[in-house]
Amino acid sequence: MRMQNANIAKKESEGRKVWPRGLRRPNLGLTSPGCFLASAAILLFIFLSALPVSAQIVPTSTELINPSGINTFGQLWSTIVQWLTAIMVPILTIVIIIGGFQMFTARDNEEQFTKGKKTVTYAVIGAAIVLVANGIILVIQSFLNVN
Repeated sequence: MRMQNANIAKKESEGRKVWPRGLRRPNLGLTSPGCFLASAAILLFIFLSALPVSAQIVPTSTELINPSGINTFGQLWSTIVQWLTAIMVPILTIVIIIGGFQMFTARDNEEQFTKGKKTVTYAVIGAAIVLVANGIILVIQSFLNVN
């Protein structure tokens, strides 16, 4: 029986390397310290080889160009209000139509009619807020003495 086990172990070990007892198989994978050191050395070489090239770069200007043309907070707020006004008109139209449809189809249902009435009321209040926003800008600027 022992002889058979020894022969089986010998056949199994012929295809692979058997390490003596007490020694470990070396770690040759991507997580080995040698692999980390080699990749660090390669990256260091790549980055340091670009330094002489970057030393020849001469900046032409230190001024940043503002593509939006907005320089103050007031200009930013005015631009936002203009966009909201442009977006508000179609949305307001759709919401008023929805509220009117709810009121029109309510018939004897008082709850549905009230829901449609609230929809139209809130749409008009929202439109008033957006339209008054430009005046709010002027009031805030006058309090802060900003031109």
